[in-house]
Amino acid sequence: MTARDTPAPPLQPRPAWTSLVADGLGHHWWRLLLVVLAGDVLSALAYIPLALYLRNPAEGIAATVTALAGTALASAWTWSATLAILEGAGFPAALRPRPGRMVRLAGWFLVMKLAGFVTLLKFVDIDLYLRFLMSGWAVVLGPLQWLLAIVTAMLPMAVLLEGKGIRRSWQLLWRLPTAGYVLLVVGLGALATMAISGFGGRSLFDAPVTGVVMAVPGALITVVTSTALYCAYWLSPARQPADGTTRG
Repeated sequence: MTARDTPAPPLQPRPAWTSLVADGLGHHWWRLLLVVLAGDVLSALAYIPLALYLRNPAEGIAATVTALAGTALASAWTWSATLAILEGAGFPAALRPRPGRMVRLAGWFLVMKLAGFVTLLKFVDIDLYLRFLMSGWAVVLGPLQWLLAIVTAMLPMAVLLEGKGIRRSWQLLWRLPTAGYVLLVVGLGALATMAISGFGGRSLFDAPVTGVVMAVPGALITVVTSTALYCAYWLSPARQPADGTTRG
């Protein structure tokens, strides 16, 4: 039998998305939970300047920008460690910051913090800030934030795993079934977050006991959604494998 006559190996079926998510959580959930809780602590520390007495608008603007930048960096580190764990890195190695790509991702996160930038109005023109809160624009701010979460859902994988940017994240997203997975994850994540918020929120500054207790279920939501988004990326027809070719 010649090489031409040799039958091609059968195509391996893709694993189901739900199976991948369950497998990732089953193997790594406690490591991912520790990472997310550590990221929450870093984000809370970034808000310390805003919790202190602010004597003038200049201090308010500086404290707000510091808080926004700090939380963006904390989110980028959390994603970096999360993806490293899901990619198979050891726990200590996963915690090590990767400054180059992390800073790029933090920059994108900072741009997307619409509600945070609206807070700056409070220190620039309090009357304008109050008028905004009373206007119809304030109502659409929440849905707009969730829309941003959907269209940038693949951004952490595009930046941290492929070294690319927003354009690449859109290429990964706008393919079936990836878009359906993302809509499901972001939608259910939003509902779960609102349910948790109804019981006191996740902020460590809300109340010393309530903030800490409610941080855990909130962190579990983040663990599940980030794992589900990574698995959606892994199954994306546009994903870049190690050999540089495009799947699908």
